[in-house]
Amino acid sequence: MDSEEFARFLENLATRAVRVVTFFAGGLLGLKKRILQRTDFRFSLSKLTFSHKLARIMLLEQIFRSLSIIKGRKYAK
Repeated sequence: MDSEEFARFLENLATRAVRVVTFFAGGLLGLKKRILQRTDFRFSLSKLTFSHKLARIMLLEQIFRSLSIIKGRKYAK
């Protein structure tokens, strides 16, 4: 999923009036099976492995970028 697809995904959630969106960042071993079984959607920031702290920053940047795309603002590529 690229940035524009992620923006469309978030915009779709908003148009469906989804009130709560929760993101989880797995640790070195990923997420527990019981958590994965309860998810509605999964995606990966990269095939590379990052610390969960860095992954959270990268996710926050992607959310910001998506909101910029949705509002029609320019963003760095």
